[in-house]
Amino acid sequence: MISKYVTIVVPAYNTRQWLECCIHSILAQTYTNFEVLLIDDGSTDGTGDLCDQFALSDPRIKVIHKKNGGLSDARNTGLRAASGEYITFVDSDDWIHPQMLQTLLYGIEKENADLSMGFIQNMDSFSIPTNELDETAYSVRNREEYWHLGYEKAPVGRQFTMCPAKLYRISFLTGLSFLEGVTHEDVFWSADYAQKVHKAIIYSVPVYFYYQRPGSIMHTTKPKEVRDQLNACLYKLKICVSKFPDQAQEGRIKFLEFFFVTANRSLELAKEDRSIVRCWLLKNRREVVRCLRPALTSGQKCTLLFLPVLPNFIFLKLLDYRLDISAYFKKHFQKKKEIV
Repeated sequence: MISKYVTIVVPAYNTRQWLECCIHSILAQTYTNFEVLLIDDGSTDGTGDLCDQFALSDPRIKVIHKKNGGLSDARNTGLRAASGEYITFVDSDDWIHPQMLQTLLYGIEKENADLSMGFIQNMDSFSIPTNELDETAYSVRNREEYWHLGYEKAPVGRQFTMCPAKLYRISFLTGLSFLEGVTHEDVFWSADYAQKVHKAIIYSVPVYFYYQRPGSIMHTTKPKEVRDQLNACLYKLKICVSKFPDQAQEGRIKFLEFFFVTANRSLELAKEDRSIVRCWLLKNRREVVRCLRPALTSGQKCTLLFLPVLPNFIFLKLLDYRLDISAYFKKHFQKKKEIV
């Protein structure tokens, strides 16, 4: 019988309406040797008081009240305060499968891995799953294989990028922290820890249930979020090129997909905010052009030379080139896979 102490970090900011469901799913775990760190991130809706009530009801629950600093700051607070040999993160408006800890812990211990992960499933209402998880039904991935998961099509690629639904060996995270002051912090986080992975355990079943409520980051388009998403994708690409050169071409293709999706999102912004992508493109034009160059015609390459002086015009031209660029890379990458 495995008896390892696990820390569950739950950042909470103005989520009183959903916190009770989240905590109940944690307390319903079949594996019970854990502590819950509720990080009240300066809530103003009574979330902090509800956290205190939960702490009085179960000695495994501890509350840390702090000034509002954002999700990354709250997670880092929990990371520093953790007492467990393993750690997992649960957002306060989500919930987990009753066997999540038991299952992920079995795999990580059995294989002496750095982390163990399951899948995240989107939900529009709360319900505790009743299906049994098979803790022996996992696959083992090495460093290169695990990094490549981030380039798989949905839903696999999304599982890699997001912080929850993973059980991390606490010693593996030494020296790592969540980047503060940004949105899309999970992309930065996954790029940082994934380059250190030696062995990862994958359970291809839902263990974590994500409630995408109105007003969440994924439901909004704001200038800062657009810029942060572009920076996060570029950060991941730079790590890919330097640490995983065999996957560099695929990394560039995925980066361009993100770039064009985000560029289109920027058109939803108010007129005065739309320049944010143009400014980002101007600042990072060397990296973007390096990704684009193989797919461009001679005429298109010449057009890009005017980027510093005509950023708005060139931005719109890039959107015009999008289908040609996508078709080129799709054809090129398919040929490469056939050769391999």
